[in-house]
Amino acid sequence: MKKTSTILAIILSALTGCGGNRQSADDVITVDVTKNYSKKELILQDFMDVGYC
Repeated sequence: MKKTSTILAIILSALTGCGGNRQSADDVITVDVTKNYSKKELILQDFMDVGYC
């Protein structure tokens, strides 16, 4: 009887430990690769200090 209780406790703890780490479907980011997005010009000075010698 004690062996059955120990095995049952191990199985229950394994099932509850693995069940809390699920992601919802809302966390997924999707990008439409068929859409034509506008081009954006990136200026290097906006990101860092640039010095010319």
